Amino acid sequence: MAQRVLSTLLPPTDRFAQLTLTVSVPAATNSDISIKYLVRDAAWRPVCDMRLTTGDDPKLVIERGALLLQQSGERWNDVNLNLSTVGLKERSEPSRIFPQPMRISDPDLMVKRQLKSRVQPSYAEADMALEAPPIIEEASGGFVDLSGIAAQYNFEYGMSLNSSGDFTRVTLGALDFDAEIEAHAVPINNPTTYRMVTFTNSSGESILPAEASLYVDGRLIADSYVNQIVPGAETELGFGSIRGLRLTRTTLDRNEGDRGIITCSNENTETVRINVDNLTGEDWNVTLLDRVPYAEQEDLIIDWSQHLVQTQPIMKICAACCIGIWKSSQAPNNR
Repeated sequence: MAQRVLSTLLPPTDRFAQLTLTVSVPAATNSDISIKYLVRDAAWRPVCDMRLTTGDDPKLVIERGALLLQQSGERWNDVNLNLSTVGLKERSEPSRIFPQPMRISDPDLMVKRQLKSRVQPSYAEADMALEAPPIIEEASGGFVDLSGIAAQYNFEYGMSLNSSGDFTRVTLGALDFDAEIEAHAVPINNPTTYRMVTFTNSSGESILPAEASLYVDGRLIADSYVNQIVPGAETELGFGSIRGLRLTRTTLDRNEGDRGIITCSNENTETVRINVDNLTGEDWNVTLLDRVPYAEQEDLIIDWSQHLVQTQPIMKICAACCIGIWKSSQAPNNR
């Protein structure tokens, strides 16, 4: 009996952090003691799985979760865990503005200083490089409290977290949304199109910024990052490339030179064709994005036009050629 009582008072033989409290009372009494203190070596970050189901009625399910990490050296056994988005280390007031001095300096010296500052990594980059790879263990049962100025997730059961530096994953519930799917393409930069999903956050809850794993019809297609989505906001997210929608962008004609005899002006004419080949076996609404020149000078006039040629009308976009023509002219200069 005495040995068992002594073992509870002595720290374990392995590496361990222990908080010891000494209490002195003049006489025997019964009392409840609660100790609150800040643990700096503990953190959490949101993660989520975004699962898109295609078909006639597309749906998007966002399975929210959190990665927990504690390296305090303590053993957290059967603890009551609350997660909050309140940042205790964030600023509580706006920054001050100071006068901006102007001075004459050597431009070459300024360039050297800028290059030197870019070479040195920031503290955030250094922390990311030392971050341990996650080891995920599933848990569930959290509920969210959005009644205050920040989101708070409370768990109704005790949770155990070791201090080995491994991550533990917990689930924070799922949200379902109706989705719209279409293809977007930027032929000048990409040889394929991308699946874009639009939905409205009608859940009444804020979707936290998080690392996201993207799934299409049950298949993992990419890892991404999702910014915060406030309630009521309409959001567009990319869900990977569509390999069967292939793009080619061809410059058919380009001409530049002077014209005129008495007067002279410079003219630059260019004709570009964009081909979209649909090899997916299904219909797609495709949005093609390209650039046309613009002018900020009064004597530079730009005119452009575009038209669509669909060679096989079996599908909405089956083998289409989008031809754009733009012409820039400079105002005449008398010779």
